[in-house]
Amino acid sequence: MQRKLPLIISILCLSLLFLVSTFYGEKYFVFNSTDSLPEGFYRIIKKSEYGLGDLVVFPIPDSVKGIVTDRHWLPKDGLLIKNIVGVPGDSFSTLDGKYIVKNELIGSILKNDSEGRPMPVFCKKDTVESGFLVARRGVKTSFDSRYFGALPSEKIIGVAEPFFLFKK
Repeated sequence: MQRKLPLIISILCLSLLFLVSTFYGEKYFVFNSTDSLPEGFYRIIKKSEYGLGDLVVFPIPDSVKGIVTDRHWLPKDGLLIKNIVGVPGDSFSTLDGKYIVKNELIGSILKNDSEGRPMPVFCKKDTVESGFLVARRGVKTSFDSRYFGALPSEKIIGVAEPFFLFKK
């Protein structure tokens, strides 16, 4: 029992922190269960400005919320965690099955999900006017700006910092 005590105390503390952030309406922690990042709890840190590379937390964009919830990828009030890969003024393209930002290949664009259902189509070659492009580099199945475009900056809740991760 003594060996399990630290684990039990850790779980209780994490649960308490999660409950506090839920009841006070403001999110302080987010749990990630997707394959894009290590599974576990991430602390949300508010910043006045966000930039390239920041790992940001934001709600599911309205344009794709139906797909995400219908396919049970996340609950309706679920949050996504992605890195900022493009800022205003950056060129980008989602044509020809490739997600390119500033002439750098971020990743391919899937036509279908793992169950063969069509993915949302966002085909565009342009410059980011406002907001941010988000993605998880090196994650083939990342659901990010390649499917829904630029994220408005006011949608960002904060930066995600690993707090308690589960090892696989």
